[in-house]
Amino acid sequence: MKKYVLCFGMGLCLALCGCNADPHYYEQAQLLQIKQDAPVKAQRSVTINASADQVWDVLINAQNWPSWFKGISEVRSPGLLEKGTLFQWHTNGVWIESHVAVCDKGKVLAWSGHAFGNQAIHIWQIESKDSKTILRVQESISGPFAGVFYSSDALSTFLGQWLDSIKETLENGKK
Repeated sequence: MKKYVLCFGMGLCLALCGCNADPHYYEQAQLLQIKQDAPVKAQRSVTINASADQVWDVLINAQNWPSWFKGISEVRSPGLLEKGTLFQWHTNGVWIESHVAVCDKGKVLAWSGHAFGNQAIHIWQIESKDSKTILRVQESISGPFAGVFYSSDALSTFLGQWLDSIKETLENGKK
């Protein structure tokens, strides 16, 4: 009985909070700002022995992410990511619908996304340094279940694995 009440309560909460994207998150992604007051947030970086253009090409080819990062099982995208692109991606058993807010070639890729009433802002930043590239990523997740089913530590681990996979793909030719 308790299980059914919990499921009903979660369903009611989702119905009341809505499962659609909140435009304020898209606007904040355009400003390249995650939600600092979000219950789940993380940022990571890695230095890659590759050019900024090579890093950029891997990032905007979302349909190819599952081939080199096991944390993402499927991506539905109309093509290479660009400003305004709507795409869906499947990770950790959840489909996330995302909307690209900023696509500044070789520098910044940012999107907002939503799933199960939670809202996210995800920002990739690329910086060339000598013959290497520093890739930074930050993300925040807000919403009624953000801190219940996912933690900042888990997000940090996921982002670190994503960065490591990009680095390995580019440095070891696993595209």
